[in-house]
Amino acid sequence: MTTNPPAPPPEDDLPCAVFVEMVTDYLDDAIPADLRARLEAHLGICPGCTSILEQIQRVVQMAGRLTEDDVDALPAADREQLMAAFRSARQER
Repeated sequence: MTTNPPAPPPEDDLPCAVFVEMVTDYLDDAIPADLRARLEAHLGICPGCTSILEQIQRVVQMAGRLTEDDVDALPAADREQLMAAFRSARQER
């Protein structure tokens, strides 16, 4: 079985790394309209970033279905690791 090498990033003025750094702000509609338009143009030509966006949207959707009982059912170490990640994310904002 042969596999194709990964496709190079699209040729535009917005590197994929910039999109990845801004995807949360994009989803939160927390970026200026001109930058949003550039991000959307990039998404129109970059299947890799489109895939990343779809994955993050699925995670957000699934996380929204979690209940307190779901969190309580986690093993203590996993629950603490998850809560530490949430606390860290909150502090960064």
